Amino acid sequence: MLYCKWLELTCNFSNQQSTVVTTIRELQETNRVLEANTTKTLEDMKFQLLELLQALDIKTPNKRGADTVDVDIPGKLEALSKEGKKVARQQEILASLRFSSIRVRHNAVKKAHADTFEWIFRSSEVKFKEWLDSGSGIY
Repeated sequence: MLYCKWLELTCNFSNQQSTVVTTIRELQETNRVLEANTTKTLEDMKFQLLELLQALDIKTPNKRGADTVDVDIPGKLEALSKEGKKVARQQEILASLRFSSIRVRHNAVKKAHADTFEWIFRSSEVKFKEWLDSGSGIY
């Protein structure tokens, strides 16, 4: 019985695998177009998916029903799904903020003076550096 469930899971996973890989590729392409900073996240997701595929190959139960490796595949797939949805949502937000002349606007912004905002780090009255060092609270 366990072997049949494993075969069913393997078939379902294999069918969904190409969809997941395609979705990750689409997210990577959107990442490139939007110049979003999610490349590492997407690479990590792809690596985790490959690890799950390897775990699924290793996890083949023997005929008596004992698993060779204990991996929470459904839990890991759910976590990957959540992360993928998060990245997709971030990309939707970035896409909604894009406009056709964004490059022109970016290039028109003048470079900041070298000492801009330095005062906040030097001032003993402001205590900004101490606040940064503490790592808590709202400034």
